[in-house]
Amino acid sequence: MLGLYDSVDLGTSIDSLRSWRICLTTVIVLLAVGRFGIWVWPEQANVAVSTPTPESVPAVKEKPPKQETPKQQPPKAPQEKNEISSSGLGFKEVSPEQLGILVPDIFVVRFATNTATVFRKVLKKQVPFEQILGMKFPGSMPLKIYFNQHGQMKVDATIFEADGVTKAAVIKHSDFVVIAKAKGWDRNWDATGFEIVDAEKHPFFQIERLGENVIKLGGLFRMTDGSLIVINDREFAFLGKDRIATTPITTGNPLFAYPSKDNLHVRSAKRS
Repeated sequence: MLGLYDSVDLGTSIDSLRSWRICLTTVIVLLAVGRFGIWVWPEQANVAVSTPTPESVPAVKEKPPKQETPKQQPPKAPQEKNEISSSGLGFKEVSPEQLGILVPDIFVVRFATNTATVFRKVLKKQVPFEQILGMKFPGSMPLKIYFNQHGQMKVDATIFEADGVTKAAVIKHSDFVVIAKAKGWDRNWDATGFEIVDAEKHPFFQIERLGENVIKLGGLFRMTDGSLIVINDREFAFLGKDRIATTPITTGNPLFAYPSKDNLHVRSAKRS
């Protein structure tokens, strides 16, 4: 230990301080390197740098292509029996108006043993049928025969059951529905005739086009006032409401064979 007054070599002390400062600086640097690290070039550090290969890179899975659901095609409409097909010739009988053939301006309407003449322009107006017959009744007849805008002959009619109240069938623009089908009523037709019969096969409505300008009508027609018109091959009769219950009603013979499901478009042997 140096005393307060001991002599000291000043040069030696300075060199010692310098050595200590260098050592202290080195320690600080080493501590900094250990704490924060340093960056060196790979060549300087003699470290092998590996280049990533395709095998070392994880493969990215591709999503499978989306499969589109094929669009469903609408079902084809069945080919009508009377259309021309590739397998042969087919023929369909139509009215003269559908082929643009002008029929005579005067039509003859046959009902029982009577005839009435009507002009074509009157049929275009869809007038009540009793006016076509040239007759007047207390009620109106639920029947119209007319030409539409395309020149085709059409029929509107309402057919009632025997009670005169319940609808048995309705015809509109020659389209029809038999409401009383569950009760045994039936219908049949071909290219020139149409008919509706009750369960006993009595014709309640008949219409035939016998020629280009000849129409024949038959059946039982209930008027709007409850009266009845009877048309068959032998008679034309008008029965008021008070006479219906006491007067025998005779209908004509059917035009077609029945049941229609077994005889569609087949004419009755009694009429041939």
